[in-house]
Amino acid sequence: DWDTDDFYASRKEIIDERLKEISGMSKDELSAEVEDYFVNNLNVSSMVSWDLLKEPEYIAGLLGCFEPSQLALILERMIKDHRTYRSGLPDLTCWNPTTQELKFVEVKGPGDKLSYKQILWIRFFMSIGVTAEVCHVDPTGSVHSTGMKVKNARTTPKKSAQHTPKKGAKNK
Repeated sequence: DWDTDDFYASRKEIIDERLKEISGMSKDELSAEVEDYFVNNLNVSSMVSWDLLKEPEYIAGLLGCFEPSQLALILERMIKDHRTYRSGLPDLTCWNPTTQELKFVEVKGPGDKLSYKQILWIRFFMSIGVTAEVCHVDPTGSVHSTGMKVKNARTTPKKSAQHTPKKGAKNK
């Protein structure tokens, strides 16, 4: 019943308790627990593709960039309404385990606009103190150009930021 409206409702008490536990953990406790799950579930068939995470230190580096309370809020959002929030997540998750910097980035090409769900995720991340950006890319040179340049990224989705070509304007 994972992808049904009843998943959370039928497990509410145990899920809420677990989210509370995660929120109250230190970063070290959270990393140790996830590393333990990684080691014990590496070759077990499940919803998590542990083998894509390379090694325990890889995921520990990512988790070290979150406050456990932030991670608990993200998990809560996804588990309470998975059918709504399973889409719209940003394209990239960028992190630096040394500086503990974390950023979610939605990449948009020419003519691309943020979907409603993408806007909701970006606003949610920002509301819990997680950096989220939109990176607009434009092709450079001719049609056959392989180069891309990055325009200034916006950290807040604004309706006015959506590009609408003016009538009679030439495309780049």
